[in-house]
Amino acid sequence: MTQVKTNEGHLQQSADCVGTEEQREASLPADGENGAIQTTDDKSVVVLVTEELTPVPEVSSFAVDDIVGVLSKASDWVQLYDAVVMLRRIVVHHSEVITTKHVEEFLRPLAVECDSLRSTPSKNGIVACAECFRFLPRSVLERPLLGGAHPEVLDVLLRRSVCEKKFLRDAAIIATEELATHLAGLPLLAAVARYGTNKNSKLCGTAAKVIASSLLRLQQDQQTLAHKGSESLRSVYRASAAFRESKDSMARAEATTSFQRLGELLGAQELELGLKGAFPGAGQQGVIARILKDAFPKTSTAKARPRMGSLRDRMRQDANARTGTVVKL
Repeated sequence: MTQVKTNEGHLQQSADCVGTEEQREASLPADGENGAIQTTDDKSVVVLVTEELTPVPEVSSFAVDDIVGVLSKASDWVQLYDAVVMLRRIVVHHSEVITTKHVEEFLRPLAVECDSLRSTPSKNGIVACAECFRFLPRSVLERPLLGGAHPEVLDVLLRRSVCEKKFLRDAAIIATEELATHLAGLPLLAAVARYGTNKNSKLCGTAAKVIASSLLRLQQDQQTLAHKGSESLRSVYRASAAFRESKDSMARAEATTSFQRLGELLGAQELELGLKGAFPGAGQQGVIARILKDAFPKTSTAKARPRMGSLRDRMRQDANARTGTVVKL
């Protein structure tokens, strides 16, 4: 039985997720037909937090097959909502029964739920994505999620992170943080780098933050970036350089941080070689020089020295620093 939480705070049991042969439409964004979606109220339903999800009795991989069937074929938003909740319960408590094939089958309908015009199903789908990133093994999730030419889940999460509704923005930002934490690596970096040319500056800010957070995770785990001379890594350089020139202040700051972390992961020589490969041509030397200056900022020991003592002592310290000699006042 699937859990549904009402505004009164009680957990109710809704019907089990079952398949249907109808075409799905109620939960989808308008496709350009006359666009009208039935206005059945979903505001009375409160999305469960992870800690409220309970285990599923006698769960098996066949239960996941049933959920995939509902997500792929159902039309009623309540059925779709219930199927996502059941999927969340299995992801959180029984991740061992979920296979790569299951992930391949449910990622697209889950992305569609995240993109729903209904706020509650949308948030439910976004939270489900965050739980997938957190609880499913990388070996099961990474290739289906990031291996395609246009990863749909990543795309909808980045768009939701800058949407008008704050509670959806917040949920999407949490999901991208989980993504950066649990799937840090070159496949994720390369997938996010595709947004380096995006015209939405705020979306670029989120994308730049995902890259910076992923690099931080690699540093914390003491991992290295494989395929240092690969086109995938060059695409990360180009995207971060574009973010560095963005109108969005977060994009600029996170891009600078990313280059600093790349410098720490790769070293100055390797980063410079990689940048020259990403930005060939004599006209790009200035760009490379500015990036390297950001990546390896020089610290001034004179500025860092604590200013202690009397005015006379501080004047003597300044004179010594300027001349390199000992000046007695």
